[in-house]
Amino acid sequence: MSRSSQLTRSAGCSNDSTRTSPRNAIAAFWFAYIVTRPLGASFADWFAAPTGTTGGLGWGTGPITAVLTVAIIGLVGYLSTRSVS
Repeated sequence: MSRSSQLTRSAGCSNDSTRTSPRNAIAAFWFAYIVTRPLGASFADWFAAPTGTTGGLGWGTGPITAVLTVAIIGLVGYLSTRSVS
């Protein structure tokens, strides 16, 4: 028995799940990226666009970038410290 199969068995994983999970993780990442990117860009453009004929809120790109950066860092920090059960 190879070292990697010993590790997966000791972790409670079967060989079938370890073969398919990387593919599923990659597919899930790209699905989420493709679905959410246009939506996020549309909201960011709406918040940053000038008021008037474009219908934006006129907040500018700097504040929007700062708020989204803080939100993403906060979410990643929260998820990385959360205990996995």
